[in-house]
Amino acid sequence: MAAGLDLRVDVIRRVPGDDDAVGGAQSTGSVIHESVPAAISAISPTQRSLEQGLEVEAMFNFTVRSHNVSLIEKDEIRVVFPTWHEYYNQTFRIRGVRPPRGRRRYAPQHAVLSRIRESRRSSW
Repeated sequence: MAAGLDLRVDVIRRVPGDDDAVGGAQSTGSVIHESVPAAISAISPTQRSLEQGLEVEAMFNFTVRSHNVSLIEKDEIRVVFPTWHEYYNQTFRIRGVRPPRGRRRYAPQHAVLSRIRESRRSSW
């Protein structure tokens, strides 16, 4: 792995599927990039929001250094390696993508993620 990129992640894109038997829309998740080297680090909430007692959503910085990876908002990131990592098998949603600085082929891509907490797992 490249220096600093200590995780492997899958990038999942939700796409509309066929309607079910009663006409309800189905959403499916397709892995568009598999086992991509990446890094995720937590963002600290602001002191003002903590003093006000607000419930703040857990936000994370995401870095990937691969010229053939396309990221868009609402894509999902699932950590698949290493198995001992604290974020292993957790899913995050891309909230915003920052365009790479410099030449796209060589510059790392950055995004801001939020953690997805599911009450039950879908079977896609």
